[in-house]
Amino acid sequence: MNVKFEKIYIFDVKEEEAYTLEFKEGVNLITSSDVDGTDRGKSVLLRSLYHALGADSHFDKKWNEKNKIYILDFIVNDTMYSIYRSQNLFKIFDSNEKLIFTTIHRSELAEFLGKLFDFVIYLPDKNTKQLVIAPPAYSYLLNYLDQDQYDGTRFNSFKNLAQFSNFKTNVIYSHLGIYNKKYFELIKNKEELEIDIKIKKDEVADLVKMKDRTIQILNGFSCPETTEALKNELSIETKKYSELVNEMNNVRNKLVELRNQLEEQNIALAQMSKFEKKQEKEIKTILNSKICPECHSVLNDTLTIRSKKYNQIDNVLNLKDTIKIENARIQEDIIKLERKYSDLVNNLDEHNKKIHRNQKEINDYTKFKV
Repeated sequence: MNVKFEKIYIFDVKEEEAYTLEFKEGVNLITSSDVDGTDRGKSVLLRSLYHALGADSHFDKKWNEKNKIYILDFIVNDTMYSIYRSQNLFKIFDSNEKLIFTTIHRSELAEFLGKLFDFVIYLPDKNTKQLVIAPPAYSYLLNYLDQDQYDGTRFNSFKNLAQFSNFKTNVIYSHLGIYNKKYFELIKNKEELEIDIKIKKDEVADLVKMKDRTIQILNGFSCPETTEALKNELSIETKKYSELVNEMNNVRNKLVELRNQLEEQNIALAQMSKFEKKQEKEIKTILNSKICPECHSVLNDTLTIRSKKYNQIDNVLNLKDTIKIENARIQEDIIKLERKYSDLVNNLDEHNKKIHRNQKEINDYTKFKV
């Protein structure tokens, strides 16, 4: 993994302040001073580098993370990329500033960066024990030691590492190259084979139960003396059918509501983009003509009016990010509800078949009794 930091931008959208630092080839030194001592932001800078790349760093309480936006320019094997982070929203751009990836899920970010860096760490899931791609923080554990949080073998330079237990061996061996891509592929193949074996065993057990049940039914076959048992079963299935229809209506109404919200958000995003372009156009006009777009007077200094326009654009960009995060969540809810609706349709079809089958059995039983 050959990654170089090129430049970092840190924006505070609430305070409307920004900080940037460019790194040079070789060793970069950041020192303290006789004026402000060690309080120059060295630790914040280092934490921000890995925080921008998807790790959750330990910032001081006075560092309000929700108000911060990070942009990190970095080089992977002589190719420039940029990563943007706003809370849990990540975007990655290529050297031509073209958006090539976006997500609000750390697992998806880990998979993308794993391919980009040609380095990935797999760890066993706490519940299933199956190997999954670990979040990006685990790939940086041996590259960064937090002076305030690191505690010997605890590996506590980043937050939220407790989601995996006993991860140190896999992490160390992966960084040393002992656990490589081929090793993890073999482990994954082994797990898939074990899952297939378990599925086959379960299928065999079900078939054995079905065979035993069939033999039992055939040996003790009996015909009901009245139609009451069949009618009771028909009544139960009819009630279930009605419940499924009601649930489908509820799901359909929720889907309509979510899709309407999504459309409203998309319209709002489009309007914000138009406003952003309008402001940028007005800034160019101000620079060229020196004329105020509001009062149409000639300006000796355009800095104040341009700063106002830039602040408006920054506010719009921050609001767009918030809407996009909510937009992504709504889309996920829609997918879940669509799957649920599809399952309800299948269940409804099965209950419908049962109702017709039971009705036919009642009719056949009546004919037989006559």
